[in-house]
Amino acid sequence: MKGIDVSIFQGEVYWLSVRNAGIEFALIKCSQGGFTNSSAISPFTDRYFKRNIVGASDAGLLCGAYHLLMGVTVEDVAAEARYVVELLAPYKERITLPVAVDIEDARYRRNTRELNSTLALEFMRIVGEAGYQTMLYTNRDFLQNHYDDEMLGDIPIWFALYRNPRSDENVPQDWANIIFWQWNDGGSVSGIRGAVSQDVSYGEFAEKELGVAAWCASILPPNTISARDRAFPLGSRTTMIMSWRRRPTAAGPS
Repeated sequence: MKGIDVSIFQGEVYWLSVRNAGIEFALIKCSQGGFTNSSAISPFTDRYFKRNIVGASDAGLLCGAYHLLMGVTVEDVAAEARYVVELLAPYKERITLPVAVDIEDARYRRNTRELNSTLALEFMRIVGEAGYQTMLYTNRDFLQNHYDDEMLGDIPIWFALYRNPRSDENVPQDWANIIFWQWNDGGSVSGIRGAVSQDVSYGEFAEKELGVAAWCASILPPNTISARDRAFPLGSRTTMIMSWRRRPTAAGPS
């Protein structure tokens, strides 16, 4: 399945045009933990989050969200996670894909593998306890050099890897549970002015869980029923279509 991820940098998105271009899901930036030039956290909401989550879900796309992390202590990361939970609450019915924690700022290169893993797991734990599926956004360098594999276990990964020339073929095999691959950081999609990052879903998640949810969404026109009910037509909150094996969260978090 083909998707995109968007933030304030894409400006106004014409979501019906995006859907008509064959895009089936959107991973939408909801917030950021602070400013890159400050060590103190000061969480804020992406200015286009509300219009993007409403517009994309009303157009029939499956939607997830992501938060750019800035905290470097467990306490700060917990505060960021609680901010995200509160922010997402009014849109919970529209969020049918995981909520990602995006850890890529240079400050995390100074941390130990164990600390970065602890911070990621803590964010995912709090957001997961609020009823969302979660995942970690990362790239090859961070995954190989800045995380502890054993601590992360089998958590779902949204993986960034760009090849030249750009192609969504030959999916990466860096991690057993990569569920989204961001394969292009400068794509072009109808309905968006300028460049946009492009993603694909694959593996068991795409073939089973996401595929079923997309089929359910496709049989009803946009704006007639909530995004969550399109994805889960039986209305079940306990038998989730989009479920996968999760690591126990005692250690700590799309």
